Amino acid sequence: MNRLAGKRALITGGASGIGAGIVERFREEGATCFVADLAGGDVICDIRDATAISAAVAAAVASMGGIDLLVLNAARP
Repeated sequence: MNRLAGKRALITGGASGIGAGIVERFREEGATCFVADLAGGDVICDIRDATAISAAVAAAVASMGGIDLLVLNAARP
């Protein structure tokens, strides 16, 4: 349906499980996704580390030109 066409999403915990499902669905709906996860993705990010979070946001903005949607899916290991 492309309900998310043109939207840019940063998704934490998007490399596996529910997060990977979110990424897949968002992409099916037309979104550009940037994945921040301990297990990989576009950038490795530990959500317990404020510096890593800042770096992930900066990398997402640099990669996609901005962020329209934020999915905070990651949980503490």
